[in-house]
Amino acid sequence: MKSLIYLAAVLVVLSGCSQTPIAKISYYPAKSSLSARLVRTLGCDKNNLPIVATTPTVTTTFSADTSKLLSLDLKELDGTIANSDIKLEFYADRRLKSVNATTTGQGEPIIKSAVSLLAAAALEQSYDASVVEKCQEFKKHFGEQTLTLIYIAEQPFDNFDDVRFAADTQSARYANQFKKLVGDACFRVKAATASAPVTAGSGGRVAMLGARQPAMVPAAVSIGPVGACEVSTIWSGYVPVGQKGADYMIPIPSAAVFGKQVFAAAFDEAGALTSVQYGKESGAGAAINAAQSTFDALHTTDTEKTAQLKAEADVIAAQQRLVKCKTTPMSC
Repeated sequence: MKSLIYLAAVLVVLSGCSQTPIAKISYYPAKSSLSARLVRTLGCDKNNLPIVATTPTVTTTFSADTSKLLSLDLKELDGTIANSDIKLEFYADRRLKSVNATTTGQGEPIIKSAVSLLAAAALEQSYDASVVEKCQEFKKHFGEQTLTLIYIAEQPFDNFDDVRFAADTQSARYANQFKKLVGDACFRVKAATASAPVTAGSGGRVAMLGARQPAMVPAAVSIGPVGACEVSTIWSGYVPVGQKGADYMIPIPSAAVFGKQVFAAAFDEAGALTSVQYGKESGAGAAINAAQSTFDALHTTDTEKTAQLKAEADVIAAQQRLVKCKTTPMSC
């Protein structure tokens, strides 16, 4: 009888030593925004018709969605006489990066880099006398030279409406004056939904880790004549958008008696689940690899930002050379 009492006392002491602190860890899901710059170079040919070269640079940015707070209750992870180790890693703005896993941080992914030059072509429109007159006016200002304009647009995904590009401050004057020749450009997005990569079952003692799988939203940049920017698509792709995604719960098993449960999960900057692992003792449980984002990550250091600016300068030079060859072939 005494030995049984002694064993019970040991169990109480050991279980008391392994308890996880009573605490809730809070964090935010991710949200996305899309921005773009268009480099557009204009020239007029011998027939006084416009030639326009356009090159897009599209960038997606991820940040914390502070309108929605998630939390993990550490107390729910406790087991009897077991190790309840847990490590949570966060991005700087309190988005969850990983649980019991090591990940590599990512910067702003560049969806489309401005290093390729689209073929220069006149806008697909019926040219009338006003277009010819505008080209004649253009030549009075620039002769056989070209004009390069920069346009910008932001898509915060508050809704799925199209967003029109606007000229930056330095380009605004000539962009307005020669809008008839350059035409319009816009961001176009379509509604999309997401499905949860994990479905929590029932039974067993588990803690629940809240997450949100981003929706893969179809997006495009298109150009066309004034009032019809959808005529020609010059870039298209899919963007992971957290705020339009699907909320779900990932079960984390509580520590087992005289054993150790293995759980690990990792998320990319958009909040997409990139890996999840379950197991016992040896950690040899099945690992499930989730679909990875299709976009390459790029750390936006000062050196790389300088490289991006140099790339844009190279694009401008290439566009000007190409448009000039189209408008005045004898100069090539």
